[in-house]
Amino acid sequence: MFPLLPLLLIGLAESDLTSGPAIGCLEETGLCVMARASDQERLELRVLDGEGGIAWQQVLPASTDHDLCVHWSVTGLEPSTDYDYLVLDPSGDGEVLAAGSFMTQAPIGSLVPSTIAFASCAREDDGSSRVWTRMRQRAVDALVLLGDTPYIDTTDLTQQRRRYREFANVGSFADLVRNTPVYSTWDDHDFGANDTDGRLEGKENSRQAFLEHRPNPVPDGQQGIQSAFRVGDIEVFLLDARWFAGTEPSMFDDSKPTLLGASQWSWLRTRLAASTATFKVIATGMIFNDAVRPNKTDYWGNYPHERQALFDLVGELGLEGVVLVGGDVHRHRIVRHIDSSDAVGYELVEFISSPVHDQIIAAANAPHPGLVLDIGTGNIYLELSCDTAGDEPVLTSRYVDAAGRELDVRHWPLASMRRPVQGGS
Repeated sequence: MFPLLPLLLIGLAESDLTSGPAIGCLEETGLCVMARASDQERLELRVLDGEGGIAWQQVLPASTDHDLCVHWSVTGLEPSTDYDYLVLDPSGDGEVLAAGSFMTQAPIGSLVPSTIAFASCAREDDGSSRVWTRMRQRAVDALVLLGDTPYIDTTDLTQQRRRYREFANVGSFADLVRNTPVYSTWDDHDFGANDTDGRLEGKENSRQAFLEHRPNPVPDGQQGIQSAFRVGDIEVFLLDARWFAGTEPSMFDDSKPTLLGASQWSWLRTRLAASTATFKVIATGMIFNDAVRPNKTDYWGNYPHERQALFDLVGELGLEGVVLVGGDVHRHRIVRHIDSSDAVGYELVEFISSPVHDQIIAAANAPHPGLVLDIGTGNIYLELSCDTAGDEPVLTSRYVDAAGRELDVRHWPLASMRRPVQGGS
């Protein structure tokens, strides 16, 4: 934060925003900012450059139609540049309601090291709060919420909105996302009910509350909440494994239900094919492998035709540097997908990050032939760090607890995520 900013914050109001601000979709020349007003009023966002000059500003109204949430799409900034921002009341003396800071993304190809935190299954409790604080202290470059963040378990719009506000108002979480871009998908409990799929009645309310309270916008015409973003040389494809599940026949086997839906499959193919990132992370709230507690139904292994289609897609596009990330199961694990080798050309590695809270499910310690790691404690999250400056690009995985202990650290060179070169003449 620049020396000028504390001077601007003298007399900072603390009660005129009921949640936020939070930042997201951070790019080379812009970002998204979300905040929730206390009433039907106007809010101003002002982005300041290093000299305190106004680089961008806009005043927008807060409406009850959107639960008083205001979203700004900031454009026209410079890459690799530090900025501060203010949320103000534009009426009267322009009272400052909140403030934060960020650095825009470096141009593609800059070889800047980056770290992304992946987390799922969090509550408004002390343990979860300490995890958010730890992420902020370790200065992660982005946060991915994989779902059950928060727990809601209803599609009632009033309750959905209330729970997002309660989750956002945890002090350590608010401090983190004010200055660190957050990207989100949902899992079953924030979608609306445990172990559910896209046939859940009232799911439109869940989607509305999600889009109101999270700063990752969805393009017009898109049904689910899937999104993609890039941080340094890592691109994350954040899938929606709830909205479409069970709503139509699978395009890969019309006798079985879909998981992602035809429109999301088309989106994923297009985005993967266009990616130039060294490492590509395909992430969902649910896990990809078959090692689950008894009687569980919501996991990719229950849709084997679509999981195989994912393997086939990665292989068809000739993609290297692909890893998988899931959550949900209340165990922190690493699993090698041995059965992906034929299609992909190498074994896809899956990292599971769950939970941020401390409620472990013992029965989820299920056997798997490719199991590399199982951690049966909570208050943990996953970091994936990318370093492409050396001779061989490397992805590093770290499981970090609330106390800052690195419980498991592994290095995954790009060479291990590449189809072997066939012998020549």
